[in-house]
Amino acid sequence: MPNGLPANNIDRTMLLALWVKHLKSQGKEIIFAGMGNPTFPINHDIGSEEIKYWNDKQQQAAQARDALSEMHRVKDNDDAEASALRDKVAEIDCTVPYGHPQGQEASRDKIAGALNNWYGIKTAKAKDIILPVGGAAGLYAIFDFINEKKDPKGVIVTPVPFYGLYKGNKQQNRLHPIHVMKEPGYKLTAKALKESIAEAKRQNLPINAFLFNDPSNPLGTVTDRSEWEKIAAVLREFLAQEKDLPDDKKTPIILDEAYAEMGITKKPISLVTVAPDLAKHIIVMRSATKGLSAAGERMALVYSENEYFINECLTPGVNIYGHAPISAQVSFAAGLHGLNKSKLEEMALYYGPKLKLVNKRAREMGVNMPDESYVPEGTFYIVLDLSDLIGQPLNEKAKQAVGNKATIQTNEDICYHLLFENNIMIGPASYSGLDPKSGFVRVTCSGGEAQLNKIMDGIHAQIIKAREAKRIKLLDQLSKARATLTHAVGKFDNPTNATIMEGVEQQSYAVESLATQAYKLISAASTHIASRNSATLLAGSLRRLSSLSSVSSGSTDGTSSTGSSLSSSPQPESNLHIIAEKSINKIAGSLEPITTAKDLKKENVEIERILAESAALILELDPEKKSEQKKANQSATVIQAAVKAQAPKQRYKAFKEKKALLEEKLDLLNQAESQQYHSKQEKKAAVHKALEAVHAATELLHKEEVKVCGTKRSIITTQWQTTTSGTKKDSEPKPIKKLGYGLAH
Repeated sequence: MPNGLPANNIDRTMLLALWVKHLKSQGKEIIFAGMGNPTFPINHDIGSEEIKYWNDKQQQAAQARDALSEMHRVKDNDDAEASALRDKVAEIDCTVPYGHPQGQEASRDKIAGALNNWYGIKTAKAKDIILPVGGAAGLYAIFDFINEKKDPKGVIVTPVPFYGLYKGNKQQNRLHPIHVMKEPGYKLTAKALKESIAEAKRQNLPINAFLFNDPSNPLGTVTDRSEWEKIAAVLREFLAQEKDLPDDKKTPIILDEAYAEMGITKKPISLVTVAPDLAKHIIVMRSATKGLSAAGERMALVYSENEYFINECLTPGVNIYGHAPISAQVSFAAGLHGLNKSKLEEMALYYGPKLKLVNKRAREMGVNMPDESYVPEGTFYIVLDLSDLIGQPLNEKAKQAVGNKATIQTNEDICYHLLFENNIMIGPASYSGLDPKSGFVRVTCSGGEAQLNKIMDGIHAQIIKAREAKRIKLLDQLSKARATLTHAVGKFDNPTNATIMEGVEQQSYAVESLATQAYKLISAASTHIASRNSATLLAGSLRRLSSLSSVSSGSTDGTSSTGSSLSSSPQPESNLHIIAEKSINKIAGSLEPITTAKDLKKENVEIERILAESAALILELDPEKKSEQKKANQSATVIQAAVKAQAPKQRYKAFKEKKALLEEKLDLLNQAESQQYHSKQEKKAAVHKALEAVHAATELLHKEEVKVCGTKRSIITTQWQTTTSGTKKDSEPKPIKKLGYGLAH
């Protein structure tokens, strides 16, 4: 905590917000994009109904006060006139009384009408609705009854990533993942749901409930109608066994539609609309927080046509807060009732360009998510990939919040680093169940576009810095890899070594192929290594050159094609400065693309690819390296030594000769096949003759192979007997791993 005390079980997003408030109290200007704070104007109907409600109360209170003022003129407070005045005050509706535990019936009735209109149904009624104090209270009420009534070992099946509060109060919920991050565009699919159900069955995990969040927080994805239809089919298959069970035994399907109004590029469709036959299983949670821009008023609803579910969800709220504020109920009902296409389009036009701006800049910077098809369609959230910051030095002051670490290690570290380093608050995607070391973060795109650009500028600066540091490190590794590759390729000069490398069974073409690959990688590595400081060195040379009084011959404009500044006669110092500066600018211009974060990322990815291929190839080319890397496989060294002793240079030479003979006979066969003959019989005879030649050559090759490979196999058998001495005789030898392109067993 900012006060130095342990954070314990406090919600991590709220803890991050506390640090923001702490820094603001110290005079820091923080850009707030780590929570879902709406900036679109509050829903007009909510505001006007709230004002009307309190105006009515004020007028009634004024009437009551007028009656009270009359009492001052009454001499005896106990007489009949005073008593009548008191009765008059009591009869005026001038207070906010206790209300219905589910919410005022008038408000619930109005909301039921709004839900019927929204979902295209006619079945929602006031009795099916609870009005809790905010969406979190509604969710916790649902979770409480599920955890109390269902199997204690059971799980709630939900897409990952998820809204942080799905973990439940004190993290008591057992969430079982639907792996949407493996699906195209990170969207919920029936296929992913089916796999999740199957996985739960394999692990003997009872399913207590299904929980779907659409549009998704944090991803902002929207599930298509066609996909909901497939999902409904999967759910029907799962729920078929519950067809004749009473309501209290049915498995709930929880639909968290807190962002239902925020269809930015696509209007969400609900399972309520797609599958009305599942109504007795469904619980809907809606909120005024985002789409109606009333986060601080804590307005929400829980809707289900299952009477048992409603009854169970009501109990926790009654025991804790009784009921929601009546003024909030009235205004929330008005807000939902007044929703129309025009209002929804206006909100989409407001938030859409903000999402587009951040998404565009993310792609330019190369911090967009790995799946290029991912695009937020609902909500004002976008998830970015800042994994390049993992491993970078952590801001010193950020260590107060995340612990005394030297480097950034998690998504949370990234967010606290940016908070203290760049005065930016964004949210770690690990709070939503994603890998803490993935580098994924969530940005709320609700602020002004100037603010959003500042956020992306701050991230851009950090990314450039991180990628350049990574590039320098990778280039150093690449330089070492190039030297190792060069050394390893040299070993191919000795055919015996080549024989050892190929495990004897492979021919020289494979050796040559490896060498070719190696030379290509060395060439690619050289290009990257050479490009690292060439421009800097050249610019430095030009600056030193400009201090001289003369230089040797060059091009007519004073600049050579390499960027050097050369002239045939002495030049004034000022001219040399100009010539040198032009050349330096020319170099800088040619290198401008790699100063952007996106191109640095592409460069680093290419270097990483070369390094990975080099590492794999070094193991093929250099058996000693392979032996070093896989110390556990002691037999490899012994086999190599044995093969070296038993397969001398002469045998390899003979093997190559027989291979050449086979290739010659195969060529004859090809010629015979393609030759034009007077008759089919003549062609058949020629092909048959060529086949006999190939057969004879193959036999020769096979005999030579048996000599070499038979020797090698006997060595392996001996080696196995040696290494397994003292073990049971009936044990089977373990397969020996492939050496290069060599032996498989």
